[in-house]
Amino acid sequence: MQELFGIPVGTLALVLAALVVGALAVLGVFALRNRVFVRLGVRNVRRRPARSALIVTGLMLGTAIVAAALATGDTMSHTIRQSSLAALGETDEVVSVAGAEAELMSGEVEAAAVRYFPEGHYREIAAALEVQALVGDRIVVCDADEGDWLRLHLDHGFRSLMSTPALAMYQTPDHRPILDYTRLADGGDIEGAWALQRTLERERDAFERWMRDQWLAQGGGAIPIAELKAWLGLMGLPQGPVRPPLIPLGDQRLEALRADLDALDLLDSLAS
Repeated sequence: MQELFGIPVGTLALVLAALVVGALAVLGVFALRNRVFVRLGVRNVRRRPARSALIVTGLMLGTAIVAAALATGDTMSHTIRQSSLAALGETDEVVSVAGAEAELMSGEVEAAAVRYFPEGHYREIAAALEVQALVGDRIVVCDADEGDWLRLHLDHGFRSLMSTPALAMYQTPDHRPILDYTRLADGGDIEGAWALQRTLERERDAFERWMRDQWLAQGGGAIPIAELKAWLGLMGLPQGPVRPPLIPLGDQRLEALRADLDALDLLDSLAS
């Protein structure tokens, strides 16, 4: 298990351990300063041992059930993946993420150690992967989608993110999360890179509404230049008016965009 409730297990364990130590320290301080309350609490153990034992047993049983449920899920996932890999037998070709091929070929792979990616995600980036396979050794192949960049970089060896306005629309000179999570990944901090990458979900949602959805809605494949210019202008990087036959955003849409950028702390973020 790598995550629990969307939180990395290692980080969660450290936080919970720190909270337990902190709680015990606070209780210790209270016990030293209020000995009467300590005696009142301990007195019930002596007076009602059966009830106290029943409460402790119930807490232990509840903890054991939760732990067993999580362990059972992990065990089943591991068993199914190991059985699937063993059933492959002598395979002629294996499609896997970068770094897993040697383990798969040796037959000594641990299911939990191999990073899998969903088939649906493969279909989304299949064209970029096909180009990478054909000419990736001769030219730099990139995909202009910041949301896919980290996975392509880590799992498929992509070396460049370009041709996307997200690099300018999400970042400022003092806040460059795309650069930062890429550096974390290149430095080996994969969990930290993914954690930082996930903090941009609200920016991606706004990008989808104002850029990609508008692009697809126009049908002809025209880039939503008016939206892009308005976005950067509201950040404090004036782009000038759009040229005919394009028309600028109306007042109502401009105010809606302003509200979105304000909520993202991007409004006037580049103003000198």
